[in-house]
Amino acid sequence: MLQLNSIVFPSPKCTYSTESLFKSLIYIPAPHGHIPCLYLQSERKSKVLLYFHGNAEDLGITYGYL
Repeated sequence: MLQLNSIVFPSPKCTYSTESLFKSLIYIPAPHGHIPCLYLQSERKSKVLLYFHGNAEDLGITYGYL
């Protein structure tokens, strides 16, 4: 099933690095390694948005929209 997912939902080339999203990029431990996600806090510091990208998406591209 995993091979079929990579054919149907090919991963885009990564457009970010740990340095480029230094303050917002965190990694969540997972059984298969780690899951990169963005940790964005509002200016009011009372709300938090934790965003995980989906298939065929990239955090570097999505960051500008968030």
